[in-house]
Amino acid sequence: MYWLDSAGSTLTRSVNDGGGADESLTFTRTASGTGTYHVDIEAYSGSGASPYTCTLSKQ
Repeated sequence: MYWLDSAGSTLTRSVNDGGGADESLTFTRTASGTGTYHVDIEAYSGSGASPYTCTLSKQ
């Protein structure tokens, strides 16, 4: 799982980075104002589909 900026550059990525693991990441914005971000979810290996949930929190 990757957190990307509006240009598609990786700002941070998940720390678990493995099959069967719950993925999570933390990103702290340092600039004021608004921004556009994207989340990129990729399969660990192989192909197929799997259900997932995404939770965002503002602190």
